[in-house]
Amino acid sequence: MIVLSDIDGFYSDNPSTNAQAELYSLVTEINDDLMAKAGGAGSTFGTGGMHSKLQAAKRIFDANRSMVLANGKNPAIIFDILAGKEIGTFFKHN
Repeated sequence: MIVLSDIDGFYSDNPSTNAQAELYSLVTEINDDLMAKAGGAGSTFGTGGMHSKLQAAKRIFDANRSMVLANGKNPAIIFDILAGKEIGTFFKHN
């Protein structure tokens, strides 16, 4: 599954407010710690969908599938993702 958003992928913190936030290129497990980094449903970082994107990734994992979260500003990015380029965050089920 490919999810295009207004953010480059999943970060360790809100990149709009924390210049030190790091982009995760690969996520292989969705646990409570990762959900907390999404800020929860009621936080500023979670509002608008980061928490719900992780919930979607968890559902994808539960179906033994994988997901990419990337910036959709340029929709042609889909071709790069399908070509296997490392873009955004790859949620890979183990």
